[in-house]
Amino acid sequence: MAGSFGYFTKLQERIKNLSIGARISIGNALVIAIGAIAGTLITRYFAAQTNEMWLILVFALSGITLSIILNTFIVRAALRPLDSLRTFVERIHDEQTIPPLEISSYGDPGIKELAMTLDSLVRQLEESNHQLRIISQQAINAQEDERKRIARSLHDDTAQALSTLIIKLEWMEQQSAAGDENSKIKLKEIKK
Repeated sequence: MAGSFGYFTKLQERIKNLSIGARISIGNALVIAIGAIAGTLITRYFAAQTNEMWLILVFALSGITLSIILNTFIVRAALRPLDSLRTFVERIHDEQTIPPLEISSYGDPGIKELAMTLDSLVRQLEESNHQLRIISQQAINAQEDERKRIARSLHDDTAQALSTLIIKLEWMEQQSAAGDENSKIKLKEIKK
């Protein structure tokens, strides 16, 4: 019994490592073969016992329904790795941090390669976003420094211009001391 369990475990591992297309093809072939054999045996058994056509139709419809149900399970099982990749992408969309992708859980080489590529692209995107945030912060800091420099320069230039104007006004006041009293009054008003 232990030997047959080991055989089925190995078989299950080998099937897991097949591509999705191969798993679906094998599953469908098994459903068709088992369905055809079982359907033929059952129909033959009941056809020999009765000549009623409705009974044969019931068995045929039952076989078709069972085949569809089994195929649905086989396809869902084969596509489960793609579903887990879809879930990974949804989690990336919903969360700020990027969750780890368990690449080793994919047996199908094509799916494993797809998962590795997706994980690599996600990590590159995360790194690019990080670098973009750093560059954006540097740009904001540079703008702030430039704004401060311009404000300081405007303040210094304005202060220097006013000082120069006051000095010139005082000089003009001294020069006009001997002259017109009206000019002296106007110069004093301008200085205020």
